Amino acid sequence: MVLKESLIKKIIREIIEDFMDEANYPSNFNMEEFKNLKSFAARLRYCKENLQPIASGSGRYVFGIDADTVLKLAKNKKGVAQNETEYKFANDSYITIVAEVFDVDENFLWIEMERLNKCTWKKFENITGIDSSDFNLALIYYYYKHLSRNNYFNQKPDTYDEIVENEFFQDVVDLMANYDMPPGDLTKLSSWGITKTGEIKLIDAGLSQQVYDTYYK
Repeated sequence: MVLKESLIKKIIREIIEDFMDEANYPSNFNMEEFKNLKSFAARLRYCKENLQPIASGSGRYVFGIDADTVLKLAKNKKGVAQNETEYKFANDSYITIVAEVFDVDENFLWIEMERLNKCTWKKFENITGIDSSDFNLALIYYYYKHLSRNNYFNQKPDTYDEIVENEFFQDVVDLMANYDMPPGDLTKLSSWGITKTGEIKLIDAGLSQQVYDTYYK
C-alpha cells in the first residue's frame, strides 16, 4: 500500500515532535541504567558524574539535564514525599502555576521536571501585575482569613480587593485551598521561576501542610 504524501508528512512531524519532547540527556547518561540503580548512593553518584548540579535542599538534590529539564533526586523520605506532591500538583488543573512533570519514578525516588529561569521580584511584578510586597501580605492574610483555624492575622494591603480578582492570585489560593498548602514558601522568591514563554510558575511546590507536619515539625 502506498501512503499518501500528506500522511507521510504527518507521521514524520509526529516523530519529530515526540523526539523534541524528550529530555536531551548528555551522551554519557543512560536513563535505563539510572532507573535500574538500586541504592540512593548509586543514584547520587551517577547523577553527580553525569549531570550538572544545580541545588540541594534538606530533602532533594536538583540536577540540570538540558536547557529545558531538571532531575530532582530524593535524599530521604522527605524528598520522596515532596516528589509525590509535585507530581500530584502537576497532574491536576494547576499546571498553569506549577512546573510541568515529564517523568517520575514509580516510588517517587526521582522526578523529571520543567526547568525554569531565575525570577526577580521586578519580573514577578511585571508578569503577574501585582506588587510583590502586596502579593505576599495578601496571600498570608487570605490564608489565615479563609483557610486556617487560627484567624489571628488581620493585616492586609490597601490593594487587597484588587488582588483577589487577579487570575494568578486566584490560582495560587486555589492551590493552597485544595492541597492544604501553607503560604510560607509561596512568599519566597526562590520558589518562583519563569518559563521559556514568560509565565510565572512554582519551581518547588513539594511542601504541602501534610509534608510539613510529617517531616519538618
